[in-house]
Amino acid sequence: MNPVGRVALNPRFARSVLAPSVFLLLATPAGGQGDVPPAGAWIASLASDDYHERVRAEGELRLAGAGAVPALRIAADSCDAEVSYRSRRILAWIEEDRALLQTVRAYSPWPAPELWRRYSSGGTGRAEALCRAVGEAGEWRNAVAVASFLDWRGDADAIEREFARLYASSPSGIERQNVLFLVAHAHPQGREFCRAVADGVLPGDEDDRAEARLALAMGGDGDARRALESNPRPSAAFLGDRGAVPDLETYFREVEDPGDRERLAAYRAAELLLGQSYFHQIEFLFREAGGYGESPLREMPFLESSGDRERARAFVGGVRLFLSLFPGHPGSDNLALHAADRCMETLSAPREAAMWLFRAIGSPDGDVRGAAEARLAVLLYVLLDVPELDRLAFEVRAGEERDSVDRARLLVRCRAGDPEGALALAAKLQGGRVLPAAQLGHWRRWVELREEVRRADPHRRAELLYKIAALFYHNPGILSPPGVSDTVRSHDFLFEYFDHERPVESAARRLDWLLATHHLARAAAVFEEIRRDHPDAKVMDRTLFSLGLCYHKMKDSRAFEASRWYFSYLGKRGEAHEPSGLTRRHVEAFQELVRRFPESTLADDAQRSIEYQTSAGNYVPASVGERR
Repeated sequence: MNPVGRVALNPRFARSVLAPSVFLLLATPAGGQGDVPPAGAWIASLASDDYHERVRAEGELRLAGAGAVPALRIAADSCDAEVSYRSRRILAWIEEDRALLQTVRAYSPWPAPELWRRYSSGGTGRAEALCRAVGEAGEWRNAVAVASFLDWRGDADAIEREFARLYASSPSGIERQNVLFLVAHAHPQGREFCRAVADGVLPGDEDDRAEARLALAMGGDGDARRALESNPRPSAAFLGDRGAVPDLETYFREVEDPGDRERLAAYRAAELLLGQSYFHQIEFLFREAGGYGESPLREMPFLESSGDRERARAFVGGVRLFLSLFPGHPGSDNLALHAADRCMETLSAPREAAMWLFRAIGSPDGDVRGAAEARLAVLLYVLLDVPELDRLAFEVRAGEERDSVDRARLLVRCRAGDPEGALALAAKLQGGRVLPAAQLGHWRRWVELREEVRRADPHRRAELLYKIAALFYHNPGILSPPGVSDTVRSHDFLFEYFDHERPVESAARRLDWLLATHHLARAAAVFEEIRRDHPDAKVMDRTLFSLGLCYHKMKDSRAFEASRWYFSYLGKRGEAHEPSGLTRRHVEAFQELVRRFPESTLADDAQRSIEYQTSAGNYVPASVGERR
């Protein structure tokens, strides 16, 4: 059964989301059985409030490929804005997949699917035949495809004998390179095989021995790494005009030139670090071929330690060595991004992660720049505190990198309630260079009002606090990094480090970020302070009305709307910031205003809002909720 056929279309839900003509098309019984077409079911799921359901729908529609295109095109033109946007995005993905598959197939030197299937069944001499086929493949992606059918452990002795014979007898340097790196990845005795080549026990030229030493080092062999680190010889293979970033077609043309072993060895070395194909599209072809066995590629197969921290530290060290050996390699940014992730997720080394992210952002490639910038934003504005940012500032060089850190040093100080310290630092750093003058002006006004609050008598303090709250209310970017406004996209970077194994902690971090930086949340906090500490203040009716408006606007805020899925992990604290919780707080503030200040000019507007929210079913009085 096609996996996209598992979800049934809810007619009532579909009618509320899809245009009538689209609903009739997608909900028409198939084959007289009343079944819903799979694509239609998943398109309906694109409008679900459940984040996981939407992600599943996108994945299944992309997997359906050409079969889902007609329904997606109709949905893109006829559905509401969100479903239309997601449908168009999936159509773009399907087109990308189709183009990639055409490219891979165009550069495959022989009809891969048929040949791979030929070797997928057992029989006498199967291991030897597959080893010979690896040699005949002539090119790495096809050699890997054939090698995926080998039983590397069950037939280890036969594979070692055949590959040793093939390595010693082959006149092709590329064929020997393929054999060496495949054995390094997958064979239980791969380290010994590489050492035999490096030490000259197996015949080969100097290029063979250099590749064996490289394979040992990238595979995690400590002695080989230390030897290369003590005497690194940077390659010029990726410098100058030859350092141009290759796309997949350029790479395929490169590998068809057997004269440039050094460049090809660099790709193979990166795969030993990552444990996967350098180009994911190659694995995509394997899946399309049908019968593709288990990938023989392994991450750092010679690393003796199995501990997560030790493996992460070895990986980061391997990336550092790789980049010193192959400056200008087009995969430098991707490897730096992987190193940053290991530093963050396993080593708990955020400052080291930041240095890797700066390196990824500064790479000439740029295909992971957006992901690196998003991760860096999380580090600088969410995860690092003021002392850590100050230490990081001494580790980065001048220029854009230092400006990014200095910008975070100012914003995090202000977010933590120290605008005085932020302005003092801004004066030393020439803060106008890293932050807009208007934002610094808001901070100066905040500091002036805080000083007036400290000097004021109790009767005037509430009025001054009201001015501080109004300052936040009317200036959305007062505590946000430049360019980050109240949009879904601006807060999505927090998803970069959402830990599904610790969802409560990750969700709490997102909520803390919103409450500390969102201008409406900061304004509401000050209005609540007035409500709590100055109940008889002259500005109390305005305070309650403004507080209710804050909660109402927070409910409609793109940032809080995008965070609903996270808040579900936080129990009552999360519920208070979901739409229903914010509506309840909005109505309760207005109810207090109407009850305490019936003569206020704001009372009529507050009462109308209460009646609207109640009649619309957005607010249920506590007594009614209890009876239910």
